[in-house]
Amino acid sequence: MKTKYIRLDVILIILAIINFFTAQISKNAALKTFKDLDRSFTMIHKITVNIESIYMVPPEFIAKFERQCFFYTQFDEEIFNSFVIIASILEENIRQPGNKNELAKTLMKETSQLQHGIQTKQRELIYCYDTVLYFTAFLLVIAAILTFRRSLYKPSNITAEELQNSEKSELTVKRIIAISAAIIFATAANFAGAYFSRTVTLPLYLDSVMTIAVTAGFGLIPGIICAVLSNSMLYLFDYSMIFFVICHILTAVTAWLTFEHFKKFHPAKSFSILPFMWAGLWSGITNTGIGNIIASLIYPVESSVPQIDNITYGLYVAFQNLNLALTISGFLTNITDKMLSALLSYVVYKSIKTAIDYYSHKK
Repeated sequence: MKTKYIRLDVILIILAIINFFTAQISKNAALKTFKDLDRSFTMIHKITVNIESIYMVPPEFIAKFERQCFFYTQFDEEIFNSFVIIASILEENIRQPGNKNELAKTLMKETSQLQHGIQTKQRELIYCYDTVLYFTAFLLVIAAILTFRRSLYKPSNITAEELQNSEKSELTVKRIIAISAAIIFATAANFAGAYFSRTVTLPLYLDSVMTIAVTAGFGLIPGIICAVLSNSMLYLFDYSMIFFVICHILTAVTAWLTFEHFKKFHPAKSFSILPFMWAGLWSGITNTGIGNIIASLIYPVESSVPQIDNITYGLYVAFQNLNLALTISGFLTNITDKMLSALLSYVVYKSIKTAIDYYSHKK
């Protein structure tokens, strides 16, 4: 009977297309709001030149300007403070005829500060929109690898029973040492990955890059231990919130379930790249759901990774809906992050397996 596979490469192509259009639609919508806000700033700068014209500013313009700036005031305290001063000057109840020069100076200063702060944030948002396009390219590369490696979809010549018998091994001192060393290495790699993503302002977490490899090599319990230790280290160094340990554990659990499925239905002496990529996909989906719940209920927008928050803010500015922004941002970043982690885990897993086989045959 011929083994049937759901084509992961097709799924990744679809996800890449979704990524691409989400980035483009968001960027175009945001650029439109940027232009509208620039026009409002131009009008306010004209007011600072002729302060008398402040009395002719229609209330509709003030209301519109406040709506345009509202999203940015959620990001930065300095932006919020400048916005409050400008809004109070524009409101009719504090317009004083006797101090026009002072009013003009204050309005000019605060408007310049506000515009500079908002434009800085806008440049960060544009960078994040473009980064999502890199996510698209990465997913297409993975899809191409899976498409052209036809051997991934060929049936195995080993049965599940034979595989199970070959994997039976006692928990010897040597094996305990190997598992402990793998957990320590993977935990350090996860922490280093998270630190690297923040250092280079990469909008990914990279805090579970080796969790899938440990799970593939040693099973569920070592994978969970690695996940908990990784999150604990990140928490102690004030990088990640402790509640996100649930996401780390989910990565190990979904990876283990994926590998167990492949052992049962598609047995082989070692895992190919295919189960790793499936593990990454399922981890990304589950992390999106749980991570968004944690973010929305406990930490409103902040994910503790500023560059990922910028993607959320960018979508927030474009669509003006926080829940939608959280959902889309969580989906895009988690899928790409876990797929990249799965790829790195496979490279390490395959390298170690190859080295072990080489030295075994040499003996």
